Amino acid sequence: MIDLAQASLALRNCTQRSLIILDELGKGTNASDGAGLLCGVLKYLLNQGPECPKVLAATHFHDIFGNDLLGSHWPLKQTHMQVISTEVLETHRHGEDPKKTNQVLTFLYNDKLLAHDVVSLLDEAMSGKEIAELKSAESVTRSFCGLDLTKSVNLKQNIAGIIDRTDHMLTIPWTTSDGWGAPRIHPYGPLSLEPCSTVLHYCQTVFEGMKAYRDENGKVTLFRPDMNMRRMVRSAQRVALPSFDGNELIKLIKKLVALDAHWIPQVPGYSLYIRPTLIGNQSALGVGPPNQALLFVICSPVGPYYKGGFKPVKLLATTEYVRAVPGGTGSYKLGANYAPCLIPQAEAMKKGYDQNLWLLGEEHLLTEVGTMNLFVVLKKDDGTIELVTPPLEDVILPGVTRDSVLALARDHAAGLLRLPGLPSKLQVSERAITMGEVKNAAANGQLLEVFGSGTAAIVCPVKTIGYMGSDIPVPVGEEGMGPITKALLDEIVKRQLGVVESEWSVTVTE
Repeated sequence: MIDLAQASLALRNCTQRSLIILDELGKGTNASDGAGLLCGVLKYLLNQGPECPKVLAATHFHDIFGNDLLGSHWPLKQTHMQVISTEVLETHRHGEDPKKTNQVLTFLYNDKLLAHDVVSLLDEAMSGKEIAELKSAESVTRSFCGLDLTKSVNLKQNIAGIIDRTDHMLTIPWTTSDGWGAPRIHPYGPLSLEPCSTVLHYCQTVFEGMKAYRDENGKVTLFRPDMNMRRMVRSAQRVALPSFDGNELIKLIKKLVALDAHWIPQVPGYSLYIRPTLIGNQSALGVGPPNQALLFVICSPVGPYYKGGFKPVKLLATTEYVRAVPGGTGSYKLGANYAPCLIPQAEAMKKGYDQNLWLLGEEHLLTEVGTMNLFVVLKKDDGTIELVTPPLEDVILPGVTRDSVLALARDHAAGLLRLPGLPSKLQVSERAITMGEVKNAAANGQLLEVFGSGTAAIVCPVKTIGYMGSDIPVPVGEEGMGPITKALLDEIVKRQLGVVESEWSVTVTE
């Protein structure tokens, strides 16, 4: 058997002999003896200076012994993660090549067993300045942000907005002659498109926005993916793109999310945004249904929409621009619906507002707020509280969160569900509502709340509506949102995170 001194010397020198020794250790000892011996080797490494490349040895013995031994032998696991943490600190603090730091971080990123504990150790040992410096290189950032930062105080605050995609994507080709081809999950990378692809000229593209969540036990779920699939199929049909089986696509999305589930921190407010997209990619300049299409799905880790607490927004009720009209495409999730909203949004911001409140017709009917569905809370003369949202018809996008808000509120109103914060006398209405009605309600003290709903923020409280040259104030309360907005938000979040069991929550991994 290889003794400790021989193993330690070889590992310190980090010669090819060290790898051979580790192989022999793996083959020639039982699990308990091998773990004890390796603990001794690693502890020796901890006492060496930064010139000793600890991560090479740690990586190699991990490959040999695997997670089973590390998981069953706590002293070995503990020593192992101390080695890796020390290596990260030493390579950074001694100004070594960033590539070496990235090697260590990449090892951590691939080692899900140690990620939580090592990051916790790093969080205790590193200053905020050191963390920021480590994030300066994109390659380092990708490795660092790939960790599950559940136990980290400093690091978990920096995930959102740093990395914009996970490691893998799903692609499925389609042609009129062969139908749907074989789906493929592969590393994230560029798409290859001809310059005359129909998507680039005629905007033949539809997409969806959905999220995966991790609960306190590590279980990963999707929230109401069936609704996203139905909407995507409906949108595709509107612009002559091929239809597909939504249930089958959900199965594939589950596989993609399961593969990249380590990107979802087990921290409240964090999730994995999922973007299924379908484009026409026929190489032709003529306008017509494409004979080729591509469906692809990419994912992106996202943090809390309101990082510093809820911030109610100011809306500009625009009478100059229109988002959608009857008979148009406003109720479909098409790429073509979004770019025309950018200039009105920029103009609203120049005037001191955050978003547009889209109106329709001479009556100035309320439709949507920014890219979200809209809700208004009114107090009627008899004391009943009315939750109003404009009817979908063919102008308003059928939002998944909108449907969730309506379902929960209606169950409460019918006595099927009691939600803390919602009034006992609640009326839920899908009806037309005009700016005139909103203005009068505000003047009479009967306008209680206004909020938007959507996948990104879930709810977005409104504090001001600019209309025809004057501002209409909307109550928001001390928490930045009204009690009805908060009650519905809390209930939806409970279902998303598995706190409340719900058929809306679809399991990806246990």
